[in-house]
Amino acid sequence: KCFRNNWDMMQYNTKVNTIVEVIRREGRLLPDILALVEVESPKVIEHLADELGYEHFYITDGQDARGINVGILVNVNSEVTVVSYEEIILNTSRLKKATRNILEVTLKVGNDFLKLYINHWPSQNNPTSDRIFAAETVRKRVIENNKKGYHSVVLGDLNVKASESPNPIDNIL
Repeated sequence: KCFRNNWDMMQYNTKVNTIVEVIRREGRLLPDILALVEVESPKVIEHLADELGYEHFYITDGQDARGINVGILVNVNSEVTVVSYEEIILNTSRLKKATRNILEVTLKVGNDFLKLYINHWPSQNNPTSDRIFAAETVRKRVIENNKKGYHSVVLGDLNVKASESPNPIDNIL
């Protein structure tokens, strides 16, 4: 349930069907990995995984009061396996208001290990310092894990404008 929108089943099914249609448009093959932002609950991501044919899904249990989280759908195969996942909790004492946590997923892709950091940073209604704090949190993890030989990808909705100064992407990440 999305706490703020209070959707009915017709709205919910329309939303899920639209997402499925876009992902499957033109008979495309499913990507092995599909990161998602603004996922309302484990039940929703599980339904989406079932509709699309994904074997595994992971979702945060974030601090956003609206019940909005980030997640990932993964199909394991001979080239891609899930090693671990961890929810990185952003310390709310450093933020204007509670926000979504970051999902760190470790994959083995071929012979390499890859860390995915799935983000949905605070919106532009929040101070730049909140996005800087999220960027610093991710940067610290990327540096630690790169020293251990992991490759890293930071993705999601970072909610950063090019004109922001200091810029959380350009100046921090």
